Amino acid sequence: MVTYRKFQFGWFIVCVFVIVIVFMTLGYIYQWGNSPIDIYSYIFFMTLLGLILLSFYGLTVVVNEEDVKIIFGIGLFTKKIKLHAVRSTSIVKYPVFAGYGIRFVQNGILYNVNGTEAVELKLTGKRDIILIGTDDAENLKNAIGKHLGSKHTI
Repeated sequence: MVTYRKFQFGWFIVCVFVIVIVFMTLGYIYQWGNSPIDIYSYIFFMTLLGLILLSFYGLTVVVNEEDVKIIFGIGLFTKKIKLHAVRSTSIVKYPVFAGYGIRFVQNGILYNVNGTEAVELKLTGKRDIILIGTDDAENLKNAIGKHLGSKHTI
């Protein structure tokens, strides 16, 4: 049973990609520059940018009794974290320059599409810390903590 589900739209990512796509389309239509882009390059880059945009336009976080699922965009990039592997959770702030998408940051791996707040999951095993960027940090932390039980510190 799903106890928490939240979708976040990545406004910054979408706006940047739309601007780049519009600029490249105008560049192709009006053949800007000394060496304008040909049709095959245009199709290749539009396909590539479209796939990246579909992959990272948003982030869905789902919490159930067994795991936490992090799903980017249409689901090409998905991470499943078993709750029995979570030692503790906390809310952290990180700088904007940490970036968006899947990022290696100073203290772990950040999954994010906007904002500067995340729920930090300290895990047992080789990957110690996972940060889930969210605009609903308190509710996400509480949903995860509800399933951790009294064995874990929250």
